[in-house]
Amino acid sequence: MDRKDHAAGIAIVEDEQELINIYKLILKRMGVPIIFIAYDGHDAVKKFSSSEQKPDIIIMDHRLPIMTGLEATEEILKMKPQTRVIFISADEDIRDKALEAGAVAFIKKPASLSVINDTVDAVIKGCQHPAS
Repeated sequence: MDRKDHAAGIAIVEDEQELINIYKLILKRMGVPIIFIAYDGHDAVKKFSSSEQKPDIIIMDHRLPIMTGLEATEEILKMKPQTRVIFISADEDIRDKALEAGAVAFIKKPASLSVINDTVDAVIKGCQHPAS
């Protein structure tokens, strides 16, 4: 299903190129535009802040150089609280902290393509009713 009319787009925050390529493939198949890709938490906050079009959704890793996914999530949500963050991390211990920080979903790595696809799809559907 083409989602271009339903979501402003997604940002990917991940330091592993192989995973970025997988996320890009999934999002392309879903018809969801990628607003930006960041390879560390600090870069994610910087790109989010300076991006003309803010992503509605961010796929966020936790273990990142310079600034963790938790720290980046907190900073981004200060700028735009309605941003939906999907945490995808091998650190299951961080699940509760990620959700407390404002993430709307947590996926444990490694995850199947269908789990990632279904989670992104569910979050996109939640974005169809934009918050003012």
